[in-house]
Amino acid sequence: MRQEHQLPSMGSLQSLPDREHALHEDGAETDSNDQSSSDEDQGSMNSILHLEWEPDEKFFPPEPYSLQPCSLQQWPQLGLIKVQLPTKEVEGAPQIALKPNTKINLKKILADNLQDVLQVQSGFEGRTAPKLKLNAYEESLLNVLNSYRDFYFPERTWDRAESLRLCYTLHVMNHVLGSRARSIRHSIDIRKSGGMAEYQDQGLTRVKALIVLPFRNSAYRVIKLILKMVKEIKLRILNEDRFEEEFRPPDENDSNTGKKPDDYYKFFEGDNDDMFRIGLRFTRRRVSLYSSFYSSDLLIASPLGLRMIIGSKGDEKRDFDFMSSIEIIVVDQADVFFMQNWEHLVDLFKHLNIKPRESHGVDFSRVRTWCVNEWRKYFRQNIILSQVQHPQINALIRRYNFNYRGLVSVSNPVRVAAIAQVTVQVPQIFRSFEPMSALASSDARFELFTKEVLPQLMKDKLLSHCMIFVRQYFDFVRLRNYMRDLADRDAGFKFTQICEYTKDGKVAKSRYMFFHGKRKYLLYTERFHFFHRYTIKGVRHIVFYELPTYPQLYSELINMMSPANQYKLASGMESTFTVTSLYCKYDALTILPILGEKRTSWVVYKRDKKVHLFTKD
Repeated sequence: MRQEHQLPSMGSLQSLPDREHALHEDGAETDSNDQSSSDEDQGSMNSILHLEWEPDEKFFPPEPYSLQPCSLQQWPQLGLIKVQLPTKEVEGAPQIALKPNTKINLKKILADNLQDVLQVQSGFEGRTAPKLKLNAYEESLLNVLNSYRDFYFPERTWDRAESLRLCYTLHVMNHVLGSRARSIRHSIDIRKSGGMAEYQDQGLTRVKALIVLPFRNSAYRVIKLILKMVKEIKLRILNEDRFEEEFRPPDENDSNTGKKPDDYYKFFEGDNDDMFRIGLRFTRRRVSLYSSFYSSDLLIASPLGLRMIIGSKGDEKRDFDFMSSIEIIVVDQADVFFMQNWEHLVDLFKHLNIKPRESHGVDFSRVRTWCVNEWRKYFRQNIILSQVQHPQINALIRRYNFNYRGLVSVSNPVRVAAIAQVTVQVPQIFRSFEPMSALASSDARFELFTKEVLPQLMKDKLLSHCMIFVRQYFDFVRLRNYMRDLADRDAGFKFTQICEYTKDGKVAKSRYMFFHGKRKYLLYTERFHFFHRYTIKGVRHIVFYELPTYPQLYSELINMMSPANQYKLASGMESTFTVTSLYCKYDALTILPILGEKRTSWVVYKRDKKVHLFTKD
């Protein structure tokens, strides 16, 4: 449900006329007298400013690419935003304003259908509804997206999910339809001039935008939104039945029984298959779903779905030429890819805007000069939305984002730290270590655990029933092998394990043995917990080998230590329960939403103290 209804005004959103809605049959001729070309292009004016200029080779490309220290802006709706420009100034680039309440120009078909789209999102579909318009928050988001700068938004929440999806879909469709309309108009002009007119308005392949999503249900929502945006009375949708069959949520979907946290049901609503890819092609009276990639205008896929086509080095059959001219990439729910396979997303970015191995029938006379000069990556807009800040997302941006207009990111203070959601009275110990570098942190963490933390657990009999929470599967395997060797040498050392690959029967057996004390230690992975969210009973001590990706999991796991989840023999022992978290300075982004800014500054920057203790307020 939308959180804010507003009556329409002529403020920052404006509908401008197209020649023919921009949904044209390839090569179809339209009447050039119905609207001026300037009116036609207004709906995507910023796209023209961003793409249709020829950089001076003296100042382009901006290499070596890096970003200047950020300047800060306070926006009424988005809050604090950071703006970073390339260190090497790009002279001559057309200016695009970045400020709130800027007029937003949409293609006419999108503006005409926006009312219906908002009514569906607000729950008014099929009944009398008030006049609706984009709320102030959505207008601010579109102002940023329409500046064609890269955008990093690490504050995605479930309350904002629909607004974010609406805004990036509107932006992508405005770009795609505007580009197609200009290309078709130019083709008509070339034919009318007998080939004398010249236009460079295309890339090396047709696909202009890519939306990367984690689940089929996410893709279903985006595609249904797109079809609503381009709805016309005579519009044909090809392969719609196949799309509904393959992407529609199952009729018997798991209902919210209340046995698991609310966000679990939101993550896994509908079809949560993570292997999909689909091309969309827009023509005058037709939207083709499942169009071939080389005839598509827009691709929607999961990282795994694309990885199956991109393949690996040495594979006989692999293809990534279709991504050579991507102008906008949207990565929604980037945090979920840590729970799937982050490397698939990294591999996808590696193959963006690479020189194609084949021509694929391109008309080189229409290809932009900067495309031929291998500058495509500098014109690509990267939009990344996530629930959390994470060092690997920052690394992805640093390594693969080269937008010559720079980067905008939202960076507001943490409102409610996860530690405030802990309901169990238990000491929470944060124990630091100092690796020589970020790469050395894995070995330093392992050494601290095996040389100091684990021996202390084994020495004190009261420290049994201990869950060892591990974020990375690599670390899980390393600890499991070490603990197996230890168990072989010491008959009294007994542990069990649960990871994302553990079969259901083994999971039940491990939970039973841990709860009844037949196993003193439980090695437990974040991915397993994310996909199942079981309440593990019998936990009296937790060691966070590494703090969880999602801050809510920190309080959720600690709250499992409540007396209601303990074996009867643990009655009266609650005062001995403990929580220990291992961390270093490179974990600051993960610690911040768990402890809040003030506590984080204590534990990260006070080097004179190695141990910090917090208790429930």
